[in-house]
Amino acid sequence: MSLATTFLGGLDSESLAEAVRMRGGERWEDPVVFAHHLPSLRSLDISGNGITSLADENFLRVPNLHHIDLSYNQLHTTPRGLRLLQQLRTLNLSYNPIVQIGHNFAILLHSFPLLKELKISGIRLEKLDYLLPDQATEDNITANFRAFNTHWYSRLEVLDASGCNLSSAESRLWARAGSLRSLRLAANPVASVPPWLAQRLPALQELDLSGCLLRLAPAQRLRRLLLARNRLATPRGALAAGEGAGGGAAYLDVSGNPLRGEWGAGAFEPLGARAAVNLSRAHLTALSPQILRSLEPLAQVDLGGNPLDCSSCAILPLREWLRNGSTPEVLTLGQRVQLPCETPPEDRGRPVRDADGPPPSDCAAVRGWRFELMAVATALVLLVASALALLAFRFRLHVTYVLHVLRANRHLKGRPEQRGLKYEFDAFVCYSKHDRMWVLEKLLPQLEGGHPPYRLCLHERDFPLGSLVVQNIVECMERSRHTLMVLTPSFVDSQWCQWELEMATHRLLEGAGRDFLVLVELQRLEARALPRLLRLLVETRTFLQWPAAGGRGGCAGGAEEGAWRRLRGALGPPLS
Repeated sequence: MSLATTFLGGLDSESLAEAVRMRGGERWEDPVVFAHHLPSLRSLDISGNGITSLADENFLRVPNLHHIDLSYNQLHTTPRGLRLLQQLRTLNLSYNPIVQIGHNFAILLHSFPLLKELKISGIRLEKLDYLLPDQATEDNITANFRAFNTHWYSRLEVLDASGCNLSSAESRLWARAGSLRSLRLAANPVASVPPWLAQRLPALQELDLSGCLLRLAPAQRLRRLLLARNRLATPRGALAAGEGAGGGAAYLDVSGNPLRGEWGAGAFEPLGARAAVNLSRAHLTALSPQILRSLEPLAQVDLGGNPLDCSSCAILPLREWLRNGSTPEVLTLGQRVQLPCETPPEDRGRPVRDADGPPPSDCAAVRGWRFELMAVATALVLLVASALALLAFRFRLHVTYVLHVLRANRHLKGRPEQRGLKYEFDAFVCYSKHDRMWVLEKLLPQLEGGHPPYRLCLHERDFPLGSLVVQNIVECMERSRHTLMVLTPSFVDSQWCQWELEMATHRLLEGAGRDFLVLVELQRLEARALPRLLRLLVETRTFLQWPAAGGRGGCAGGAEEGAWRRLRGALGPPLS
């Protein structure tokens, strides 16, 4: 038996003790610690004693207990005897290895109609709704329990669920906790706070979200908002009003956040004239004039723990602000001491207001040099932008083509039949305007007038009016089973023909099939005079050399007939 249990067991019913506190003593092995009835005991603190269990008799003997602290023990389950403490106002179970609080915990809380303060920090909870009965229990609940459901939560004033592995601050609980004044959800992986939280909790004065994962400050109308050690880049808009429920000076703690940039001269005006802000350990190396103006409405600001560089020109506004007597009182990590420099090493610990720093004249020269540099950089940017605009206008057709090539590269994914589309043409014919007569007088009659007839797509006949030429090329190639290239020196010299060739090559690369592209050399071409892409196609693919006599003057005999047969064989059977 430990000394503590010996002492508690020695308290008899005649004892007038109203409060007992025995913390951090020996490990308690005996589950029974009270040997006598203690009607006068109101407050019991037996935290940190390694308690693993407490017998029901203990709670029977302290029926008038108002406050009990069982934190930092070794309880794996909530003691059942707690339900006997119907006068309980404060319950602290924090940092016990309780496996997990579930919906049954709400049934235990039914026993405490007067409970005002509940602390369950460090216990795996995961959802605040576990503090409510589950739907099945609530559907079968007694009338008394249903009355408790509204009555108890309306009395709760303090809820501490810090470090409970909560991922959300939303809960059905807020609709019932109309008297809640202090909500502590620190050290939980909460990334956002519902904007309506303060409206749902009209009595809320303090919200502690320290050590969470917030990137945006939650605009709440509160008296105290604790946002230390989050991921905020700016404190602007954190408190929506200077005074929360109950009045009093507003307090905003954004210490330990990686604050950067400017947050506006009026950032803290909504807090009111008596407000205090904690900006300590916020990674601030200096404070700009605009940031200093934002501090003017405050009564107090803590700037301690920031890596203030007293050798930088950026420190001069803060130094002058401190020398001239700042409007808010400046604290250093909660102490009324002079704000110290962090760097350079020779000035470390020296008050910022007394640091020599760089001469103002040097900083003026630096500012002038920076201004000149910015002016030159701006001029260069404008010059480059103007040059790009002129080039884009000069080569606007080329730019349009490149954009359409990129669009086509995304558009031509797979063959049309794989996407459920049907071909409309047997072949899309690419030719130079100088070879137009051969196409109209020879190619069309042979293929469209033959038996069976083919259906060809010609740009001058089948392109929709009013559309961009490049867009028409892309769409007509996609609607054609083959692309037929009529190769002549005029084709090589034509810009449009070269673009059509590149578009056809894109389709080949996208898996259109080797038989998609049909090359007809109508006139002999010099290989060394060909563009690289066309030379590659001619060297790596079989193409049809038209008989030499088959120029614009016509062709007769077996050579021409053989060429037409080979062309029809390359195109395959007509679509219809």
